[in-house]
Amino acid sequence: DVNALETGTQVSFRISTGLAKRQGKVRYHSNHIRIDEIGVAEDDMVSIPLLEIARVTVRDYVEGNHFVWGLIITAWGIQHALYFQTADARDFWDYYVTTFHRGSVARQGHGGATGDSALAVKRVTLLNPREAPDVDASVYLTLDLESTGVDGEIKAHQEDVPLVVAADCVGSELKELIVNFVKEHHVAEIEGTSLYRLVKALLCRIEVREETQRLMQQIQGQHLGVLMKAQPRASPEDLSRQARTALGDILARIPERLGSAGCGAHFIALILTRNAEKLRVINAEIAKLAMRGVTR
Repeated sequence: DVNALETGTQVSFRISTGLAKRQGKVRYHSNHIRIDEIGVAEDDMVSIPLLEIARVTVRDYVEGNHFVWGLIITAWGIQHALYFQTADARDFWDYYVTTFHRGSVARQGHGGATGDSALAVKRVTLLNPREAPDVDASVYLTLDLESTGVDGEIKAHQEDVPLVVAADCVGSELKELIVNFVKEHHVAEIEGTSLYRLVKALLCRIEVREETQRLMQQIQGQHLGVLMKAQPRASPEDLSRQARTALGDILARIPERLGSAGCGAHFIALILTRNAEKLRVINAEIAKLAMRGVTR
């Protein structure tokens, strides 16, 4: 929800000049990224001017029993590490911080702006890909585009400009799609990288979700109860050994199938691995109980 830019998103954060992790709300205000903290004076709150941002990076890692979705904003040589509760919230702020920063740089003449007529991305709306017209889409977005003058007046504005990424659009085709979109709609070239990163992140998340569902089905398919119903004449011990081997093969391929390009793939791999290992133990117990019934 783009309204979160003004209302703020709850985060925990840490600044490289101090060790303590603090709580607050990150929000966008008057060309600044602010972190509001309860009980902290207005002048003492973290406020980062867009033009002072040197670098924005994402960092995901496991902390205890949960996953941390991090966004690192570097300004004045200081790292501001923001930790979000969901990947969606982190990716939302990653996109907008990067986009607003580049737009500010372009307007100030410090970067590769394409001229006064170039449009900046002001809003992105993610829609259901099934609603995309005349194409089997993986990603369906609409964008609000705007060009402003030096004194802030709006010189040009376009609303709900569609960007549809077909299911088979990957690699160089995706890059070409974004480049053509930027040219066709007179979007500032500096915005193209942010837009490409956003679409790549969305495609990555879709791929990980679909592959996770397939892996879960394959793991559940090795439950000894399911196998015994499908092969009632087979020995439970033999079926348990077969399932153990099959689960081992699935486990070995989880990292390859999920990939390592962010999107929580590492965290999902840990959960799937635990589920598969737990199923091995369950199958062994079911086999023991089944064999006891046979010997009686």
